[in-house]
Amino acid sequence: MPLITNAVFADNSKVGSPLPIEQEAKIRKANKAVRSSKPSKSAKKCQAALDSATEVAQCLAIAEGTEKYGAPLMDVRRACLQKALTLGKSQNDFFQIAIKARQYQYYEITKSAIDYVIANANTDDELFDVAQKAQELGLSDLARMAMDKDYLQIKTVPDAILFAKRAKVLNMQDVVRKTLKDLIDDEPTTMGLCNLYSEVEPFQVPDLARYLLRRAVYAVKTVGDCKEVFDIAKKNGQPDIANVAAYRGRKMIQMQQSQDASAQTMLQAQEQQAANDLAKKHNNYQDGPGF
Repeated sequence: MPLITNAVFADNSKVGSPLPIEQEAKIRKANKAVRSSKPSKSAKKCQAALDSATEVAQCLAIAEGTEKYGAPLMDVRRACLQKALTLGKSQNDFFQIAIKARQYQYYEITKSAIDYVIANANTDDELFDVAQKAQELGLSDLARMAMDKDYLQIKTVPDAILFAKRAKVLNMQDVVRKTLKDLIDDEPTTMGLCNLYSEVEPFQVPDLARYLLRRAVYAVKTVGDCKEVFDIAKKNGQPDIANVAAYRGRKMIQMQQSQDASAQTMLQAQEQQAANDLAKKHNNYQDGPGF
């Protein structure tokens, strides 16, 4: 529903105006009154036209027609937008109300319109659609509110990755970074982090990719973990992390070998002790007196 860009305070009905003939007549009388320096009388005529408005477009058209007369008709414009709020039916209606309210600096009306849009968008697709439209219309705060609401609905890693991709489309780099960092912080295992790397890397946020690998190398539990981190770090130009992974892997292998040697020595000692005990019992054995 496009806004009317030409003033409706004309002597003749404008082509494409949403105002019916009766309202146009009232507007012409208001126009005459304001030109005669009678703003209060003009306001009453505008109010009469507004009283018969049945659509958001009519309310906005009347408000728009008062713009060139400034402060004397400020209350008329406010009344137009307040009534528009009661007549709004679609998302687009409330977008248009929010735009005009912001232009007139009626912040409480802007908030009411924005709150309606956010409250009535619930799915991921609906909220992303709101965010896109809001950006196109210059309502960046509404776009951010829509994405914030969508973020709270994330349940899985794929959901989070899709959300981050959409935030990137909207050029919300801070939202992209927060989403990716939260994903990294929520993953406790090395293998989980390594699997996540392939999802994070395409966003081209080098410091977060490195942050992921650092968390992964300090979470290693097995030689297999070390090898996985080593391979990814080496492939992606992180030699210091690759070296740490290699060092930890070697230490684990050495420890395992040492434990195996100790276990073998202990087993041999136990076998020898068992043999000694058996020999001692044999040497001490004596036949009884019999029957």
